[in-house]
This record gives sequence, structure tokens and C-alpha cells, in this order.
Amino acid sequence: MQIKQIQDALTALVLDTLPKGAKVLRQDVPEPLPRPCVKIDILPFAVSPACAGTREYDIDVDIWYYPQDKDRPRDECRQAAELLTDALADGFDVGGEAWLQITDDNSCDLSNGVLVLQFQIAWTASVDETGELMETLILDKKEVTDYGSNNA
Repeated sequence: MQIKQIQDALTALVLDTLPKGAKVLRQDVPEPLPRPCVKIDILPFAVSPACAGTREYDIDVDIWYYPQDKDRPRDECRQAAELLTDALADGFDVGGEAWLQITDDNSCDLSNGVLVLQFQIAWTASVDETGELMETLILDKKEVTDYGSNNA
């Protein structure tokens, strides 16, 4: 699964959840922003090996909501926070390939008239096998060159 697939799934979820008319910004846009709008930042922060040929992936997600009324944003941002929190509570589908859930509690912050919803997602995926043989096997700090021998 790729980050773009998660981005697309979250974009669809956000657009279905928030009041109609909200646009999703695909990149940083200078002021004035088209309001209401949303920006979704996904940052991979960890990939680690797991057992049985799998890897564990962890990502940070920030959803920025810029309300229509930038002078009086509190009520609109509060509603957006409730809608997004409810929509993400049970997880979300990533193109029929995976169902992802938030690993920790999400956090919401309203600063400078902008809502920021932050959370983490983790999942495990199998490592693709290339079918290529190892060139060098190190066993007990020694290079093993005779793979068929019991002398290793």
C-alpha cells in the first residue's frame, strides 16, 4: 500500500464528511485560500521489520480545515472536528485493499482560526519477494560460502 492510496482514501472521506463546497488543496497555496478548504499532510515516520517477512509502517496525519468564516471560525471548526472525529472513529477503507484505524487518540487544535486534526496510523504489510538469491550470507560473524554443507 502506498501513501498516495491513503491520501486518496482520506480525501474521499473528508469530502464526504464535511459540508458540501469544501475543497481539498493538493499543495501549499498562498493566501487568500479558497474557503472552506482542507489540506491533508501525511508524513511517514517509521518503517520497521516485523516477523515472518513483514514490515510495520507508521504514519502521522494532519488534516487542516480552513473554515468559510475566518473571522468567527469557532462554531464551524467545532462542527468539522466532531464530523471528522466520528467519521474516523471506526477506521476507513483504502481502496478495498486495507481497512486502517487510528492507532492513538486523535487530537484537535484550533489556532489562528484553523482547525488541525492530528493522528497516527499503523499497519503491517508483507515484504515483496524478488526471487533473487543472497550474494553473501553471514552466520555467526563468518561468511558462509558453501550453502549445501553442514559445516556452517
